[in-house]
Amino acid sequence: MMSRLGTRFFGLALAFGFLPCACSGSTSDVGQQAFPQQLADAYCDALAPCCTAASFPYTAATCKKNINAVGTQIINEGVAAKLTYNPAAAGQCLTDVKAALQTCGSLDNVNCVAIFTGKTPTGGACGKSIECQDSGFCDNGVCAKQPFSNLTHGSAGQACTGSCTADGNGTTCDSSGAAGDGVSGVTCFGEDGLYCDFTTRKCTAFAQLGESCGQGGCVTGAYCEAGQCVAAKPAGAPCSESSECASGRCTGDNQPLTCTSASAATADSCQGNP
Repeated sequence: MMSRLGTRFFGLALAFGFLPCACSGSTSDVGQQAFPQQLADAYCDALAPCCTAASFPYTAATCKKNINAVGTQIINEGVAAKLTYNPAAAGQCLTDVKAALQTCGSLDNVNCVAIFTGKTPTGGACGKSIECQDSGFCDNGVCAKQPFSNLTHGSAGQACTGSCTADGNGTTCDSSGAAGDGVSGVTCFGEDGLYCDFTTRKCTAFAQLGESCGQGGCVTGAYCEAGQCVAAKPAGAPCSESSECASGRCTGDNQPLTCTSASAATADSCQGNP
């Protein structure tokens, strides 16, 4: 069974095939045979101080052995699917892993699926989305283009037909309540701080701290409480749902639940089992 790290980097791509690499700058190419060990070195060396700070046992040899196995499985599954390996994307993957772990942050938004790309063109036969070229997806056995790939990003105040949010799991769009057939408009993207207000039918900014939550909700770092945007809670604060927490995590075995940090260091991850 593939570990959660391997699933995050590659397994989801086999299912959907359109997850982006979380690219953050130039880096060195990494060869296919070298990838498993370099992934192990990048992950474990960066995580080690996080484990120490969190008082979790850490053994470099154990961590690297287990992560090397994850990297090997990623490569084997890519080869089995007859995909094209991308050395530059592999290098970027390792850069992004190290960057996320510099602050002991979560790897939730790190995606390395771009290390493999599909060979099948639009219209070609496919079994899985990862087989399709140009970030396409497999639709009923045929490679098709992503429906959200050519949408125009709107600006505040522009007439709109829908809202989209892009994250580590792809792009999600909502056009319910849109302007309607025959009415043109742009798409408002959450990463631009905008949503499509279906009352005014215009791109509108998310509500700021102290403002009424509104139809689209609050800016990052805030959540809606009693109709008003308030600051998200820090780690250790009581919570009832994850949207209340700055980390996006409300967990616990007993009530009340508490906001927990999005640290990559856990008892399992420090042994190479993230």
